[in-house]
Formats: sequence, C-alpha cells, structure tokens
Amino acid sequence: MGLNDIQLPAQTVVDLYKNLLCEDDSAVPSAKLKVEEPTKLPKQEAINRNKATEQISFLGKNLMQLVILVDYDNEVYLPENQLNFIGNILKACKMNLADVAIVNVNKQTINIRELSRQLNPQNLVIFGIDTSSINFNRQLTSFDIITYDEMQVFTAPSLDQLNQEGEEGKLLKSKLWLCMKKMLNL
Repeated sequence: MGLNDIQLPAQTVVDLYKNLLCEDDSAVPSAKLKVEEPTKLPKQEAINRNKATEQISFLGKNLMQLVILVDYDNEVYLPENQLNFIGNILKACKMNLADVAIVNVNKQTINIRELSRQLNPQNLVIFGIDTSSINFNRQLTSFDIITYDEMQVFTAPSLDQLNQEGEEGKLLKSKLWLCMKKMLNL
C-alpha cells in the first residue's frame, strides 16, 4: 500500500488541519451532522440520504460567498493535494478556506437553484463538472466569466488538470489566476 492509498478517518483530517479547514455546521443541525467514510457508502445511498436532508454539505464557512464546485468520487470533499492547491489560490487572493464553500457534487445532488438559495453565492467557480449535471443550462466556455442570477460564474478544467507540472499546467494556472482576479476585483 502506497502513501496515496491511505484512507484517513474524517476526524483525523480535521485534527491535522484544524487551523486550515473550516466546516460550517450551522447549515446542518448537529444531530444530523455525520461524517462517514466515502468508501463505505455506495454512491446512490449517499445521494438518497442527502436528498432527504436537503442541506448542502460544504467545506468552509462561505464568509465571502464564493462557492467552489468539485467532483471527487472517493473523497468527502477533495484530496489533500487539491485542497492545498485551492488554499494557495485563495492565499494569493488574500482569502482562506473560511471565506469559501467547497462543495463536492459527487457526494450529493446539487441543483443550481437550491445552491443559490442555501449558499447565496456572489461568485461560483466550477472545476471540471458538466454544468448540466447541476441543472445549470447555460453553455459555458472555460475561463469565461458570465453573470447568472446575480452571481458571477466561470468554469475551469478539473483541479487535477490545473495542478499539473509543465507548460500546459502553467498556462491553465495563469488563466485561472486571471479569472479569479477579474471575478474578485483584485
């Protein structure tokens, strides 16, 4: 078993990153807040359970109303290296994880209207997700910022594609940085 195959319990991750990770438990009553290992739940069962609660689960506190959508099958939110990548992007924008809401669409059914109602984003960044899967029925080109329902939105390739070495990775990162600067008026 390699280091990349180690599955840490969610509480261990929280303990390790208590100064970096923020989870908003005000959106979910504490009696219903239950973190489970993603490998122990079949995908459909996790989706059905989240439909019943109808609360969108996210990492962060959404203080700046910036919502980030990701899609990771075997993670509660996203892998550690991608979390570090987002942390570095936010740091460059003079923000931190408490300022955003990171939503893993693989673990719950997300609808753009419900996302807007619950999280009230001013800005939405969609990483590597087909927008029709969240009922966002507007055609988007990567790194093209549009205004939709009083929020600024752009799509980008997956974090795995962005966070790669080489010229392609550098080009994608620079496009992401330019979009973030424009969206956040930096």
